[in-house]
Amino acid sequence: MEDAVEQYLDSISRTFTEATVRSHKTTLQAFRQYCENHGLTEEKLTPEQAAKFHLTTADSKASSTVQGEIAILGRFLSGAWNTTPEIATAQIKTAVKREGTNGDHDSNQGPNLAVVQNPNYDHKQVEEFITRLRRCEFGNRAHVLVELLLETHGRIYQIQQLNLNDLDRVAGTIALKLRGTPSSQTDTRTENLSEETLTALSTYIDHERDPIDSTPEPLLTTHAGRATTDTLRRSIKRASKSHGQDSIVTPIDIRRFALSRE
Repeated sequence: MEDAVEQYLDSISRTFTEATVRSHKTTLQAFRQYCENHGLTEEKLTPEQAAKFHLTTADSKASSTVQGEIAILGRFLSGAWNTTPEIATAQIKTAVKREGTNGDHDSNQGPNLAVVQNPNYDHKQVEEFITRLRRCEFGNRAHVLVELLLETHGRIYQIQQLNLNDLDRVAGTIALKLRGTPSSQTDTRTENLSEETLTALSTYIDHERDPIDSTPEPLLTTHAGRATTDTLRRSIKRASKSHGQDSIVTPIDIRRFALSRE
């Protein structure tokens, strides 16, 4: 597949900007590695396999990135599938929905209620993890992250983008951006928070949060700045491991648990 990727990038370099070519290259290099790891060749790829690759990282991506990645995969695979880029892209989008999540990563109607199925998901184990976290790690970053995922049904990238001024401690609300780009200042939804979560957030902000000199001020931080989505994922996984879980709990498990209570 390496040759196919190089030929594709060479062909689009004649008509696309350098920045666009770099974007295609980044996506296709990751896709090529995924295919090699799973023993897949370009000729044998199906829309379902392309969708599975997309879903491995879609939860951390902005809406524009998600749509762009699907379009890149569609354009690249259209030759092997002997169809147009538009049809190939539509086939991948359909497969993404069929695999258990919505390819349109954001929705003005609120959170996407579809969740990728995790074969290792254990509802009781997630519940026990949340209980232990509240009892033993109240007010630390992992704890408030879990509470925000539970109460907002937001995705990890939405929680990662929260700023201090998105939280209204007096009103007991928090505003989540519906669009994934940090520059988006519109299209938000406001969620009410429980007293317990507000107390946990106050504990975190007043005692646990690393102060950062930046504008806007991020809610979840490390000593180096805004916590990345990877850092936040690892904090939940480490916390579950430290509590002796039989299997590691992930942010997707937390979100699935939250949606199951609806």
